[in-house]
Amino acid sequence: MDLKPDYQLLFQSSLVPYVILSKDHIVIDVNDAFLKTTSLSRKQLMGQLVPPHIHLEKSERAGAIDLPYQLYRLKNPIHPTQLVPPSPDQELQIVVDELEKLFSLSIDMLCIAKFDGYFKRVSPAIQRVLGYTPEEFCSRPYTDFLHPDDLNRTLEEVNRQLKTGQPVLQFENRYRHKDGSYKALSWTSAPANGLMFGSARDVTEERQREAEIKLLNSSLEQKNSELALVNGELESFTSSVSHDLRAPIRTILGFSNILLEDYRNLLHGQGENYLNRIITVAQKMSELIDELLSLSKITRQEMHRSDTDLSLMATNIANELREAYPQQKVNFHVTPGLISNADPRLMNILLVNLIGNAWKYSSKKAVSQIEFGFDLAKKAFFVKDNGAGFDMNHYAKLFTAFERLHTTKEFEGTGVGLATAHRIIQRHHGNIWAEGIEGEGATFFFTLESDSETTKI
Repeated sequence: MDLKPDYQLLFQSSLVPYVILSKDHIVIDVNDAFLKTTSLSRKQLMGQLVPPHIHLEKSERAGAIDLPYQLYRLKNPIHPTQLVPPSPDQELQIVVDELEKLFSLSIDMLCIAKFDGYFKRVSPAIQRVLGYTPEEFCSRPYTDFLHPDDLNRTLEEVNRQLKTGQPVLQFENRYRHKDGSYKALSWTSAPANGLMFGSARDVTEERQREAEIKLLNSSLEQKNSELALVNGELESFTSSVSHDLRAPIRTILGFSNILLEDYRNLLHGQGENYLNRIITVAQKMSELIDELLSLSKITRQEMHRSDTDLSLMATNIANELREAYPQQKVNFHVTPGLISNADPRLMNILLVNLIGNAWKYSSKKAVSQIEFGFDLAKKAFFVKDNGAGFDMNHYAKLFTAFERLHTTKEFEGTGVGLATAHRIIQRHHGNIWAEGIEGEGATFFFTLESDSETTKI
């Protein structure tokens, strides 16, 4: 913007800090006095709004410029002639004062040590960390405060720094607190001008936590070793029991069948009935052994997670059940596209048990209604049926091995299926629960992760 020539010189040479603004309060021009007083540059101001911390007032010299612009001056400015630069001594004192404040307010311990073994000066943080006043700490050799086990290596480190002049970025030792305990200190230090300058941070709690974690890890490793040993013994025991139990059961079944086949004519009707009951019980015992072995393996075997199509798996299981029980009318509905990150082998066992139970307990209905889906509100998969249901007062028994809520005369089974399902869900860090009404049906819910975020629909 052009000022009248006679005012241009006046504007720039004035000791009063002036600024010219547009109607939108955009800076058009400033004089040197304004720049000196505000410590701002022309580049920072030109074409910009005036910073909010700068207060202006209109000048009575408005006629010096052409409208639509306005001349402003700095309100209550410090005159440039008042800004006297500090002397070298004053500058030095400012630096000293700043360092003194930093020294006194530091959270870490700051110190200056002499090579005669005494501290020349320590910061007030020493009292917070070690309990001594700075005067108490400086009145004795620092070796008096060192843990005996740390004395030699501390002196070696000090001598190394003296010889090489090289700083140390991290060195730890222990200093005795005024109450007799020891604090672990992490030091950074460097020699200069015949003195040692250092800072120390209290890392006692950190080292204690590390020691506790190390102890816990050691205990955990020991327990894992013991658990591996117990699992090995259990596997050996299970195998041995399986063999030892199967042998006499095979013998019982073998001789019972021989009696039926070769000596049926010598048996009375009641005798043949007894023999059939022996065979039935032996077969059930064999099934129980198989179920127990399966339950044991589920707990021990390693898991291999992958994205698993549960909808497809449920459909395949339902098709197999239709072939096994062609006389049963079943409407089976499955929500498509249910995929979760899980062990496919274990998930198949889980769904075989849950869908198989739904098939079995709804078998006395004219038409079985069975559904596999995902409940968005509960964030859980479910298997629902319209079968026998159960009394919720007996819920505590539901997932316990060999506990049955229905008699074997009503529905066949070993009482291990839901216990197996429960263990599978536990291994996936999920939850399983059920809701039922006696005579109306049951719904079994399960999750595979605590937050169900891995589920895709």
